[in-house]
Amino acid sequence: MGVAGGIGYGKELFSLEGDLAADFTTWDRTTVRAMAGGEVLAGDHFPLRAGYRYDDGAKSHSISGGLGYIDTTFAAEIAVRRVVSGEAATAIVFGFTYHLDSNGLTQGETDSF
Repeated sequence: MGVAGGIGYGKELFSLEGDLAADFTTWDRTTVRAMAGGEVLAGDHFPLRAGYRYDDGAKSHSISGGLGYIDTTFAAEIAVRRVVSGEAATAIVFGFTYHLDSNGLTQGETDSF
């Protein structure tokens, strides 16, 4: 059981975001996880990302970085998160997204009034 919230700001070529989460049940006390990150879009197709996470329950600090390729039909990305203070751990994530145009899903013309 928990509650979380975040705020972000984005423009065409960059974005920033911050999130805060309270966890009421995982640990023997209420803990907080705070995260912040940013993204820069290079060359109109290449997102470059960096982030930071503090986890009060695990008593850890983590940094992350990622890069990808975005097009109108698909996106591919890779990210790495490393715990730099606390129990050592590394996570690597690969992602692939196919973008389907929803206009191709309709079977007939619709009239608008």
